[in-house]
Amino acid sequence: MKDFIDDDDDDDDEEENDGAEFGIKDEAPAEKSFMINHIPLFSSCSHYSHFQTVVKALLINALDNTFLKSLYDGTRRKKYAQEMRTSLHFYDERFVLPRLENLKQRSRWKERYKERVECYPSMKVVSIGVRRGPCQACEMHRHSKYMVILSGQQYDTKTLEDDSFMPHDKQGLNVGSVCVERTQVYHRLRHFKYHLFKLCCSVLEQEEEHEDEPVKDVVLKVYSLLDGQGWIKKQYDQFEDCLNDADYFQEEKLD
Repeated sequence: MKDFIDDDDDDDDEEENDGAEFGIKDEAPAEKSFMINHIPLFSSCSHYSHFQTVVKALLINALDNTFLKSLYDGTRRKKYAQEMRTSLHFYDERFVLPRLENLKQRSRWKERYKERVECYPSMKVVSIGVRRGPCQACEMHRHSKYMVILSGQQYDTKTLEDDSFMPHDKQGLNVGSVCVERTQVYHRLRHFKYHLFKLCCSVLEQEEEHEDEPVKDVVLKVYSLLDGQGWIKKQYDQFEDCLNDADYFQEEKLD
């Protein structure tokens, strides 16, 4: 894991080439450097480029579970770390959170229900027939036709570290048809990165033993394999579907 420990005394040339070691390309032309440095959230990278970098960061974290934590606390300051932090920021702040906020703001969900959907990474929807009584999401008196079952370990949304508190807890809530559709869209997008990380962990577990290989070599090898198989593009397409579902729901499924 020492391959990812920053040495602030490294030469400038090494730092300049650091991002290239992990296949991260600086796509911004020189004339845009002022905008990148002075305008928050500016980037010339495409959505897919950011997503690719996020996958690399998740693969590293799957091998070294302290990576994301050290990335966010500022321990890692090299160019590759800055690129990964930027792409993770774009993923969260530009792609996901605005859509989640719109979904919540256009709903009548109660705070307690929002918190539950936020906390539990696994969800199952079961049809229970028509039940009298208020919907447990919005507490309006509607017929509840579904039970939303929330489960799984809670986790830190940035470092993706599992929380050991009540790991086997499960919540069952009776909700109406509009709230259950909104919940499915919201939950899938909200926890997409966490499930993507778990997929990265599974991929690495299936690979041959690589204890003696440098982390960066393993990451680049596995990433190249996944890219060649179309796995990364497949995950991105699913992510785009989540974004589009959220946008469509905001426009067409108002309560």
